[in-house]
Amino acid sequence: MTAEPVGTTLLFENARVRVWEMVLSPGETCQPHRHASDYLMIYGAPSIIRATLDDGRPVAQHLQAGMVAYRAVGQAGLSAHQITNVDSVESRHFIVELLGDNSTQDPLPPEHNGRGSTELLSTHS
Repeated sequence: MTAEPVGTTLLFENARVRVWEMVLSPGETCQPHRHASDYLMIYGAPSIIRATLDDGRPVAQHLQAGMVAYRAVGQAGLSAHQITNVDSVESRHFIVELLGDNSTQDPLPPEHNGRGSTELLSTHS
């Protein structure tokens, strides 16, 4: 089965896990993608990412070094989305997809280790 890219580079894959690296230059936006498998995100260095919540509201995520988050995506997976690096330095994180049956019927909010914060952004231009 061909993996839908959820990162910029596929680093490893076996029957149980798929590991991606996501590297974004300042101001760069990734290609639209969707998560079909439960996954972990791991940030080794601080980053500021513009993203959207499940309800479509834009947010800035201020992520500290060592931020780890787990997301159960449900049987149907998540809707397509993009993220943008709004920091002045390169952003690099890793996505570990857990292959096989997803752990929940419906998506759950991300669980994380508290090394970051989310700021709602104005929807006005």
